[in-house]
Amino acid sequence: MWALLRRTHFGLVEASNQWKLAFGRAEATADPLEREQRAYAATEALLMKIEGIRSAETEKFFGSLAFPDESALAGKPFRP
Repeated sequence: MWALLRRTHFGLVEASNQWKLAFGRAEATADPLEREQRAYAATEALLMKIEGIRSAETEKFFGSLAFPDESALAGKPFRP
């Protein structure tokens, strides 16, 4: 699980750095309309990357869980 969390962290840091670079380019654009469009596009791309990274982490995490066999639970009372 540690490796999964580290990969997620590295992916989020990379996405953040890419956004900072793209947003910096947007800020350096002279035309106000183009600047706004570039900033919006950079932020939209960041949010999409974050969603992809988090979704992949969730799938890998829950895909690696092992549930007890039903026969192991038979006859045992449920205690929350």
